Amino acid sequence: MIKISPSVLASDFSRLGEEAAKMEKCGADYLHLDVMDGHFVPNITFGAPVIKSIRKKTGLVFDVHLMISEPLKYIEDFAKAGADIITFHIESDSPAEETVDKILACGCKAGVSVKPATPAQELFPYLDKLSMALVMTVEPGFGGQSFMPETMEKVKALRREAQRRGIDLDIQVDGGINASTVAVAAKAGANVFVAGSAVFGAEDPRRGYRRTEGACGSMSQHSERIMPYEQPPMLLCEFTGGLVAALGGAEFGKVTLYRRHFSLWSENKSVFALAFIQAAVGGAARAAFGGAVEVVKA
Repeated sequence: MIKISPSVLASDFSRLGEEAAKMEKCGADYLHLDVMDGHFVPNITFGAPVIKSIRKKTGLVFDVHLMISEPLKYIEDFAKAGADIITFHIESDSPAEETVDKILACGCKAGVSVKPATPAQELFPYLDKLSMALVMTVEPGFGGQSFMPETMEKVKALRREAQRRGIDLDIQVDGGINASTVAVAAKAGANVFVAGSAVFGAEDPRRGYRRTEGACGSMSQHSERIMPYEQPPMLLCEFTGGLVAALGGAEFGKVTLYRRHFSLWSENKSVFALAFIQAAVGGAARAAFGGAVEVVKA
């Protein structure tokens, strides 16, 4: 199942509650919360008290990503704060199996992450207990970085191993996810996409998505194929064109869009962006695996 997890790392930290509610309104699957300690990664974000405060504003699934040196010490704090999924790094100082067991004992789903330089095989001993494996597609610590395509080999290895064992494993990718990279990740086997700058940075959407233009060719022909019933804003043409080009155009089938995505544009640009990405990514992954996706005029 395809899921979108908007990362608040790219949001307005002075309005976290509002930003979370905005993502829930447009139908986000998860809310990705990056916890950084300034030691494991060279940045500091927030801790359990902030997550507890955001929890009061939304019913979204909290996808908490611990980029901290000793996650085992804090699992209970984050569980009590409202985390639903807790992911920590295999490279941290805490013993992996004990940390996974602690997460499960606290009633949360467990995930483990690997940095770009860490082999996927480091996660194999724990897959039977995990709900999710997270492959970092950038070096962790800061948002807005460029996607590292070489990390897709890890996604492929994890998907093959999960299929070999018959495990229903979510594989999440985090870093540089946008219209031009999502199809690459979906084809490799990822099904959970952390979208940070591509969603929360959409207040200036032309600049955020202009880089897709070079890959999309003729935007008008792609947008007509996907949206025959309404003329979208230019941004939508650009973003749609980039996504369809990334998928290989008509050969991959169609992307499902709903009329409500267009009405969201005039209300809030970042809400619209997530709604559109959500529809588009779903189509991307299904198309990548050979399924046709219908256009729905609902």
